[in-house]
Amino acid sequence: MQVKVLATNQDKGWLFCQAKLDAYVSELTSDFGQYPYQRGFVPNPYLDKLWNTIHDNQPIPPLVLHCEYSDEVAEGKEIELDMSKVEILDGLQRTFRLWGYYKLAQKLEANGYEDIKALITDMKTDFPVLFDIGFMKFELLKDWYVSQKQAEVLTKYRESHIYFTLWTHLSPEELVNQFLLLNVGQKKVSKRHQLELLFLYLWEKIKNEVEGVELIRERDANAYQIRKGNRQIGQLMFSSVVMAYRSLFAQKALVLDLYDFIAEIDEDINENMIRAEIFKLFVIQLTEIDALLFTQEGEVAKKWFVHDTTLCGICGGMGKYFSVETNGELETYFNALKTAITEYGFHITDFEIEMKRVQYDVQNMMRKAIAEYTYLLLAGNNPVWSAIFGELKNKKTER
Repeated sequence: MQVKVLATNQDKGWLFCQAKLDAYVSELTSDFGQYPYQRGFVPNPYLDKLWNTIHDNQPIPPLVLHCEYSDEVAEGKEIELDMSKVEILDGLQRTFRLWGYYKLAQKLEANGYEDIKALITDMKTDFPVLFDIGFMKFELLKDWYVSQKQAEVLTKYRESHIYFTLWTHLSPEELVNQFLLLNVGQKKVSKRHQLELLFLYLWEKIKNEVEGVELIRERDANAYQIRKGNRQIGQLMFSSVVMAYRSLFAQKALVLDLYDFIAEIDEDINENMIRAEIFKLFVIQLTEIDALLFTQEGEVAKKWFVHDTTLCGICGGMGKYFSVETNGELETYFNALKTAITEYGFHITDFEIEMKRVQYDVQNMMRKAIAEYTYLLLAGNNPVWSAIFGELKNKKTER
């Protein structure tokens, strides 16, 4: 794609650029929505009206892109940008709508449709994703078909420009921070997705070195089934594993809704993020616990171990018992836990019996009980779920 550089600060690693709108959308790769840090395409009725902005000759809100580019360039010069190497940090939803309009106009121009049904069939066959989130509605298709809007649209795309900031050499950590800075305040970005982003670069770095482990992201199609426990050993929710990892070092069971992960975008979180070998070891050990529990207790363990509350409770209790502050003894800690599980176990069925009797503050009670049980298990005290829940209830009553 031909790009004109309007401003530059290459010492800081950015260019501010202008490109033809038709060039931008036509050179997008087929997987432009699969950038790992993105959450995929989401419904947004306000953005679905983006064509009005183009039609009225108003500026399209600028995008933020990333692409490695090391050549020196001066303001006013033109450069060639390889779109197959471009990552969209901010503006994916806008880009999706711009692309959708363009594909519809191209279809109308290339085919002399005799009825609207043929147009709808073609669009659904070639671009089903446009319908999946409710963007490509019948009203839009009918309006453009009846008014034969394709000539106007394609002309507007040739005449219009898109503006964007291009970051040219961000490190993986800087990419995560930049993405969060641009997207974290949006309502549609869930806390789980934001938490995934903090550790995504680290997981991408090590995942091919870890056999039998699959960390499922919130955007994955099988996420709902995994959370319900319909999974294989080693299939765990990414955000739950990250919370468990942080719970271990926090020495307590963290709660996602209360977890101030944004405050972690500092030297501390960056330091943890670059500990690839530590996180790798943690994930491997967690999977071994998963397998051990399944061997002992069967299918019930699959449903139990996948929960946030379970993982954070176990790791928080283990962190408290060993006073985990550094990473040096991580494997020793897990080996001790595996030995304790083998010799005594978690008795998940007994846990579930006690949970049915809990009538208030269920998640908090569950998390605290598992953390306490793990602590006592490591101490060799042969814990009993009924006694732990009874003590927690008494503490609640005393308050």
